[in-house]
Amino acid sequence: PSEPAPAPAAAPAAEDGRPPQAAADEAPIAKAVTKRARAGRKTLVDKSLANAANSQLFSLGQDGIAGKPWTAGGRTGLGKFLVFRLLMGKAEAKALIQKVPDVDAMRPEQWSETLEWLMEELQPGVQPWADAVRRDPLLLAAGVDTLREALWWLEEFLWNREWAVGFGRQALSDAIQHRPHLLYQGADALEATALWLQRHGVDDDVTMRCVAGPTAVPFPLEHYPWIELFQVGANGLEDAARWAEEELGKSRDEVSAALRGDPNFILAAATAADAAPRQPRAATRLTEALEAAA
Repeated sequence: PSEPAPAPAAAPAAEDGRPPQAAADEAPIAKAVTKRARAGRKTLVDKSLANAANSQLFSLGQDGIAGKPWTAGGRTGLGKFLVFRLLMGKAEAKALIQKVPDVDAMRPEQWSETLEWLMEELQPGVQPWADAVRRDPLLLAAGVDTLREALWWLEEFLWNREWAVGFGRQALSDAIQHRPHLLYQGADALEATALWLQRHGVDDDVTMRCVAGPTAVPFPLEHYPWIELFQVGANGLEDAARWAEEELGKSRDEVSAALRGDPNFILAAATAADAAPRQPRAATRLTEALEAAA
């Protein structure tokens, strides 16, 4: 007779000796904020793919945007990468290059590494990332290590909480393609935004009330707008809070209370204050939130 299947191994205890569930129940939002993904499931850049891509590009041997012979890097090198790898027109590539600072200081391999990592981790295919670069070419200026750590931070923050609904990898990919700054701003900037929200009273209880309260719209129609808040960033949120103080006559405590009651309030204020580079994606309720707060 077959032997009975072994019992599943017990979950490891927390570092302080408490049962894991107790530790999770007591963990404040700060635990998710300060926990940096420095270990675990690291997907390294496939160097062979990156080298093969660069070899293919370098072997083209065509003149660059400025009519100069092919070089390993610099503006000409980035221009040829945009044309031959992202399939852009020369005029479009030349315009985008003007928006990227310090091109001459970048490693030419960096562009292929970044593209390969984005296609492997977030969305296969060149076209989605060509469109993302058109929206914000600074995506190519960020190294893979910066992008990887930011993605780990977002997943650690968004996936390991009770309200972690609707933030799968595809949702993150869509958000990053729409606003590349969400990723290339780096983990430090994301952490600063989360800490700003925490200082203004946004914690797990507040979040759960917003997504599970009697007036909440059920997922998948709506969930807590973490992505939009991270898009605005800590500096943008602070500008929005100051705008509400100056233009709406609210105290900082009243701004915090309005944020805790409806996070779209601060997104509306950010749009009104022009604190965000472009309008956040959660734009459908912004005008209503401002009118209700006035």
